[in-house]
Amino acid sequence: MRSRPNILLIMSDQHHAGVLGASGDLAVDTPCLDGLAARGVRFAQAYCPSPLCGPSRMAFMTARHPHETGVWSNECSLGSDVPTFAHGFLAGGYETVLAGRMHFVGQDQRHGFQTRLLGDVPESAYLAAGWQLNRVLGELVDTPGYGIAGLRKSGPGRTGYHAYDERVTQVTCQWLHERRRPSPGAAPFLLVVGYAAPHCPFVAPPEDFAHAAARVRLDDLPEPDPHVHPWLARMQRQAGVAPPPSRPDQWRTRVAYYGLCRFLDRQIAAVLQALTAAGLADDTLVVYTSDHGEMLGEHGWWWKSTFHERLREQRDAEGIQPKMAHPERTLMANKRHFAEHWAAQS
Repeated sequence: MRSRPNILLIMSDQHHAGVLGASGDLAVDTPCLDGLAARGVRFAQAYCPSPLCGPSRMAFMTARHPHETGVWSNECSLGSDVPTFAHGFLAGGYETVLAGRMHFVGQDQRHGFQTRLLGDVPESAYLAAGWQLNRVLGELVDTPGYGIAGLRKSGPGRTGYHAYDERVTQVTCQWLHERRRPSPGAAPFLLVVGYAAPHCPFVAPPEDFAHAAARVRLDDLPEPDPHVHPWLARMQRQAGVAPPPSRPDQWRTRVAYYGLCRFLDRQIAAVLQALTAAGLADDTLVVYTSDHGEMLGEHGWWWKSTFHERLREQRDAEGIQPKMAHPERTLMANKRHFAEHWAAQS
């Protein structure tokens, strides 16, 4: 690997840290991410600074806490005068490229990226007009947020988020193909790839839903939490999940989420295959992370916005899967490349 390697950073949205084969979950099918974890380093104690998309991502971009960036919600914008790691790489001579989601709000949709291959979903530059989710999700427009509709409408199907993520994969692979065999003096690149999956709606492509349905059992569902904090109890009532949703609704939601993780894994596999086909893999550090986790029924809550630790109930080896989960950020990277790079710098 050369002294200034390329960086491929892949960020998903709302990936439960335990719903990963590398985390010990035998029900989920994530061979690509499991392989990356096996070949690299897993940061099992990495925490996101906020269990909400926008604040977490802007903290990640800037290495500052939400109270320092002023980004407290998904409607807040990051000031264009705030340095990001993309600015840092750009100043260091890297070509900086963003493909897909990063939750930038407002007119500045770059924040240090020279090139953006694909915008966000939905468009986030003009939030005064609303999120325009109906253009992306249609009748599922009421399912990405906190509400019982998200569980009741869960199941197999196709959504605009799936089409968006497939487009992210397509433009990323095309960019890597065009970048193949760069000239010796070419600048290294920072390529950040942002996916919407496995963010709700809890609707998975039919083949992924069917695959997960054969592996997830009713008794894999978390047990009700008898000690719910009053603040969370109020959120449960407002969202319509107190009393708890029916077990079939919970199971179907969980199956769909596992299917979405399988769908995501397939997208990432295509990107890594394109990286290899372009002859760039040996000179590229690959990092995978997510902006925050997914509660997936633990502590009686779905979605996000709590700082609960994930459950770590390990099940026996008779085909019963472990239950794990959430505000921890899933983070992994290529171990050999990191070791070679930092050894060269010392």
